[in-house]
Amino acid sequence: MNKKSWLKAAAGWVFFMAVAQAVISIFPAAATYFGAPPALLADRWQLLLVGGGAALLPLVFGFYALSGAGSIRRLPWLRAVLIGISVLFLLRGLLSIPMLLSVLGLLPGQVPFQALASSLVFLA
Repeated sequence: MNKKSWLKAAAGWVFFMAVAQAVISIFPAAATYFGAPPALLADRWQLLLVGGGAALLPLVFGFYALSGAGSIRRLPWLRAVLIGISVLFLLRGLLSIPMLLSVLGLLPGQVPFQALASSLVFLA
């Protein structure tokens, strides 16, 4: 795969993440499953606003990936933003290492499956 194909695949992945976050913000049961705080679950409007706001970030990331691939017009600060997104996702994804070690019993503590899956999604 060339650079443009990787960026298009990354755009698809983060658009999926944005849709998943939007679904989580619409359905309180999904938000509960993924560990939303009780105060947020008590107020559906607040859940919708916070979750919707959280869905906008990967949406913007996807547009930057498409811009980097040349599929849409060049967005401002393209190179710097793509590097920042890459660093952010890599750091978030690397959290899967201590989580996996905890799941395997090599580190103390318990890790919910959702947390490990989320970190692996970011690493992907």
